[in-house]
Amino acid sequence: MTGKVKSFLKMTWLNAAPWLLIVFISMQVLSSLDKSVDQAKYSYSRKVISYGLSDANTDAEVVERIQTWQNDKWGAQISAIQTGCDGDMEFINSLLSNRNGAMICRIAK
Repeated sequence: MTGKVKSFLKMTWLNAAPWLLIVFISMQVLSSLDKSVDQAKYSYSRKVISYGLSDANTDAEVVERIQTWQNDKWGAQISAIQTGCDGDMEFINSLLSNRNGAMICRIAK
């Protein structure tokens, strides 16, 4: 490479560095916002389910309560479970000690 080419590349890099830093920081901010939005998306469903199951201490009680909600057509609770089944399986799995959230989803469908 000639001296002019090296000089040009060096100046181009030095001029581009602040812009690259701005792009990098912007991507980090957008990524953290995306995670916050994803957490907030299921917040209401989690609260409805948690409140409804607050006194259910065993897996059998959890399943029985959800079956009661389904039989009695408790729309808010069943819809919250369906929302969780569609996109928040980590939470649904955490409702049972054996992490078998699929069983809960089958009841609520």
